[in-house]
Amino acid sequence: MPKIWKRTVMTTLGVALSAAALWFFLRKVQGHWEEVGQAFGRASYAYLIPSVGFIALMYGLRVLRWRVFLDHVRRVRYYDIAAATCIGFMSSCVLPLRAGEVIRPYVLHKKSGLRFGHAAGTAMGLERVFDLIGACFLLALTLLLLPIGKFSGPPAQWLSAIPGKGAFFAGIALAAMSALVVVAFLPGLTVRFARFFLKALPHSWALALEGFISSAVESLAFLKRPGRVATALLLSLALWFCYPLSTWAVARGFGLEIPFAGILLAQVMVTVAVALPQAPGFIGMYQAAAMTALQLYGVAQADAAAFAIMMWAVNVFPITLVGLGLLWYEGLSLRGLRLKAEDAEGAEHQG
Repeated sequence: MPKIWKRTVMTTLGVALSAAALWFFLRKVQGHWEEVGQAFGRASYAYLIPSVGFIALMYGLRVLRWRVFLDHVRRVRYYDIAAATCIGFMSSCVLPLRAGEVIRPYVLHKKSGLRFGHAAGTAMGLERVFDLIGACFLLALTLLLLPIGKFSGPPAQWLSAIPGKGAFFAGIALAAMSALVVVAFLPGLTVRFARFFLKALPHSWALALEGFISSAVESLAFLKRPGRVATALLLSLALWFCYPLSTWAVARGFGLEIPFAGILLAQVMVTVAVALPQAPGFIGMYQAAAMTALQLYGVAQADAAAFAIMMWAVNVFPITLVGLGLLWYEGLSLRGLRLKAEDAEGAEHQG
C-alpha cells in the first residue's frame, strides 16, 4: 500500500475512533452540563500547580533518560534534547498519527548534528521498551491494588480474566527487555536473522526495514552497560509514576475522595486509550477513558466528566504551549518539520 494511502486510512480510522469516543462522552454527560459547570466552579485550582508540576517533572526525567541513552554515542546538550522532546510531544498533540515520534529525533539530529539513525534508534527503540517497562509497572501496581470484586460489568470481568494480574504484565516487560539484551550482545546475528525473514517482503519494504533495524541494533549497544541500564530503568519508573501523581492532584482539586487504586486505574485506562489511532489532541478517547474509570468508583457523572476534561487539559495544553514556543524560538514550522523528518527517515532506511 502506498505511503500516502496508508496514512489516509490510518488518519480516517483515528478520526472515526475519536468521534465515536467523543460521542460516547457527550452522550453520557448529556443533561448534566450544569452540574459539570458547578464542579468546575467549586474546584480548588491551587492543585493545578502540583498537577502541572508533576507533568513538567516527567518531561524533565524523559530528557535525562534520553541523554543517558545517547551517552554511548556522544554527549548531547540538555537544551537540544529538551527542545526536541517538547517539540516532538507537542507535534503528537496537534498532528495526526503521532507525527512527533519521527519529528522528535529529527529535531535532535538537526540541532546537535547527531546522526538521525542514532536519535531515532534511541527515541523509537530504547525509549519504547523502557516506556513499556514503566507502563507495565503502573499496570501491575494497579491490578495489585484494585478491588475488582467490588465492581460489576464488563470492565471488571476483563480485569478478573487476566492471569496472574501484575506478574503477567511484569513478565511481558521482562521478556521484552531480555530480547533486547540478546540483540545488543549479538548485533550481527540479529541483522542476519532479520534479513532472512525480510526476504519474503517486497524489496523496497525489506530495504527500509533492514535500515531501521540496523540503526536500532546499533543504538542497543547501550544495553551492554549495566550501570546506565539501571539508571534508565529507575528514571523510567519515576517518570511513569509522575502521571498518577499528577492525576491525583487533579482529583484532589475537584474534591474527589477516591483511593489511589482508582487514580492508577484512570491513568492506565487513559494510557491504553491514547495508544490507539485517533484524531489530534487525543480528544474523545482521553475523556471517555478517564470518566469511565472514575464511574467504576461511583463518582457522579458530572464530577467524573469535569475531572476527565481537566486531566486531559493538564496533559495536553502545557506541553503544546511550551512546544509551540520552542518551535517559534527555533524558527521552525510544523509542516516543514514533518516533511523533512519523513525524508530523513526514508534516507536513513535506504542508507
